[in-house]
Amino acid sequence: SEQRVTLSPREQESLYLAFEGLTARETAQRMDCSERTVNYHLSNAMAKLQTDNKLAAVQRACWIGVF
Repeated sequence: SEQRVTLSPREQESLYLAFEGLTARETAQRMDCSERTVNYHLSNAMAKLQTDNKLAAVQRACWIGVF
């Protein structure tokens, strides 16, 4: 059975914007934060989703209904 994954709103937003095709720099501009902060949120999301790259994290988030 699928384990429940809880992502913060900023982790969800970072992943969703990656899903939309935005770069980390574009995401940072959209979220009004630094590129480093975006990468921090993406890294946390990847760890929680047990993935080792952004694409896999986005795919898993879609699969489990994060967005």
